[in-house]
Amino acid sequence: MSFRYAVGHRVNLFGYILKRSAFLAALLATCLPMSLHAKDKMTNFRLGIGSNTLAITGTQSVLQQLDSTGLTLVAEYPQDKYTGSRFLVHYQNDSDSEIFGYETQLMLGWGLDAPGFRIHTGPLWHRDHNTIKIHSTSVKRKTTGWGWHLGIGYQQADWVFELASSIRENGDYDNLNKDLGVQQRPNVSHYRVLVSRRF
Repeated sequence: MSFRYAVGHRVNLFGYILKRSAFLAALLATCLPMSLHAKDKMTNFRLGIGSNTLAITGTQSVLQQLDSTGLTLVAEYPQDKYTGSRFLVHYQNDSDSEIFGYETQLMLGWGLDAPGFRIHTGPLWHRDHNTIKIHSTSVKRKTTGWGWHLGIGYQQADWVFELASSIRENGDYDNLNKDLGVQQRPNVSHYRVLVSRRF
């Protein structure tokens, strides 16, 4: 894995999303017709929103400044009671950092497509665009890699309420530590509270 490094001004959120994530338009164009079915022909496709917290611990570097809470958008499709997949877009912003990224998850569990209790786990892949303020300079870093997620929740009628967490491989974050002269390996995890609705 490697980082791409650049120094520049703070990124405007809307311009950044349009420039870096044009593929989201294609995703929405594909998914939107599914929500236009008649009311008596609901699908298992869900759209939702939630909080997003990226926690980076076990390090003494500037990465600690990435701890913050932001926003998550989620699109999910359970294929049956036991399997599904979902795509998440997240954004965080505070005085020292700005993070825009996305994550894909394979869901393996129980109760994914029906009302009641649900639980799932499985692998994930993520890509984040990080803008970090170091000594009054904006430094851009891209972090990518695999991870593992866990979610537990409840579906009431067409609504799903869920608590979710994940851990990420720390290769890119460890490389950044070494660039800054810190030898300690960081621990990287994600925490989310999600609410979604079936269409």
